[in-house]
Amino acid sequence: MQKTFFGRLCNGTDVYCYTLKNQYITAKILNYGAIIKELLIRERNTVLGYNTLAEYETDSYYLGAVIGRVAGRISDGQLIVSDQTYQLEQNNGNNHLHGGNQGFHKKVWSVLEYSSDKISLTYHSLHMEENYPGNVDIVIEYRLEGTTFILEYQAQSDRETVINLTNHSYFNLGDRLEDISQHFLQINAEQFYILDANYIPKELSFVNDTPFDFRKLHRIQERLSQPHEQLSFARGYDHLFVLQEIEPQVILLSPDQNLMLCASTNQKYMIFYTGNFLGTDNTSFICRQGLCLEMQSINQFGLISINPAVLYHHITKWNFQSR
Repeated sequence: MQKTFFGRLCNGTDVYCYTLKNQYITAKILNYGAIIKELLIRERNTVLGYNTLAEYETDSYYLGAVIGRVAGRISDGQLIVSDQTYQLEQNNGNNHLHGGNQGFHKKVWSVLEYSSDKISLTYHSLHMEENYPGNVDIVIEYRLEGTTFILEYQAQSDRETVINLTNHSYFNLGDRLEDISQHFLQINAEQFYILDANYIPKELSFVNDTPFDFRKLHRIQERLSQPHEQLSFARGYDHLFVLQEIEPQVILLSPDQNLMLCASTNQKYMIFYTGNFLGTDNTSFICRQGLCLEMQSINQFGLISINPAVLYHHITKWNFQSR
């Protein structure tokens, strides 16, 4: 076990880095945003990250962080719970995005349990925090099992509210100085959602005969280069896929084909995002230097609602295979 001081926030709070390690994987976790700072597979770092806390504190890309209370966009910031409307922060044009500017990615989490291969972090979100109803207790557990990194999410509320958690790590399994266009990708999904003018998933569509068909392994650039109004509009992929129950639901292969990530989840949906805005306001990265596989539910309030009788519980597994 290794716990090291990482830095001090502007408000004076100390932040620490916790190392998980087995013979295959080394992971470095921050108690700020429950961020996955590094995820090394045989010394190859597979996720984007910063070197300093100051960079994370001003980060606008949600690098490696837990997203909540609600991942994704809420149109006009209008949240409806128990027939009551709550006005959320509109931090993405007219939309509310990823829980707001002070969502879970900007919170200091408490460590419940820490060992060489597991860490559990918790956060108590107060009633009306970011204007969301309900006191919510969240527990995130990261653990190593052989060549698999497991993310387990639990949440409990004292009243009806909404919750939709995900992790926003940006993967790059290849040369960190290059973008992810030469990676290979497979998504076991027959349907995806068309985005409306405000980037809200609205219309369910089949992937057949479109660049959104990743049912077989394809080089990402091969699909990105195909003409499609949705790719032009979003500047790449930023789309919600309906996952099949066949595991793994997602396979990501490095350009040299020497490292493979197989992602499995009990979630039914995933946002595939190609880092289209990386580098727009920060010289640390280039456009599409990493991609996100955001396992989650769909932002329809009835589908992401919880109450005191319902425990939110989801698991995602990242299995790595190297040659």
